[in-house]
Amino acid sequence: MPMPALENKLGDLCLDRDDQLCRAFWRPADGSPDTLLCAINLRAYTDHSFIKDMFVHLAAEVAVNLNQPKGSSRTVQHEPVRKPTDTADLGGRHLEQTNARSGDTG
Repeated sequence: MPMPALENKLGDLCLDRDDQLCRAFWRPADGSPDTLLCAINLRAYTDHSFIKDMFVHLAAEVAVNLNQPKGSSRTVQHEPVRKPTDTADLGGRHLEQTNARSGDTG
């Protein structure tokens, strides 16, 4: 699915960590204050990639439903977080090279 044009950008989902928690915030593009979406135990977040994926999905669900009327929910299409890969076709065989990034942007 193509990314929306920057002029249509509503905001960013941002993650902030301290020594115990990872918090998800909504940062509106219009400069209004950040809104806390949800938080998770930092050890569970960093030690288990499937929990990290589920937490980010939960934060996105909360963000799209913040201004929805009670009983009128929207949902986000969940796409698991994947590392970028380069794939080469070698006569019927495939070679994948993962482009791992150091650190976590979250």
